[in-house]
Amino acid sequence: MAPDIHIAGIGPTSPDPGSAASILDDVQFSEDITHVTVIASDGYRASIPIQTLRTGGWLSLEDGGWRLKVADGDTLCWNVKGVVRLEPTHGRAEDDIPENPSH
Repeated sequence: MAPDIHIAGIGPTSPDPGSAASILDDVQFSEDITHVTVIASDGYRASIPIQTLRTGGWLSLEDGGWRLKVADGDTLCWNVKGVVRLEPTHGRAEDDIPENPSH
């Protein structure tokens, strides 16, 4: 099992990590990891294909917390505020994104 990537404890004076790829590249994943579940401080969960995060995910500080924006993502629901943890998974995990998001 791949380790979770915890973001909690990084404060507003910490350097901006930038692309999600720069964070994901620091962790050893098994080849069968296909998704990363992004977990927000309020419990919101978004399961996103790892390749999508590598090519279009961007973390930045916004309003005192980490925000993930996914360029050209399949849904705006992949843009997550208050990110505290990234959880690598084998396949899509249960999340809060509707089956057919409206945007």
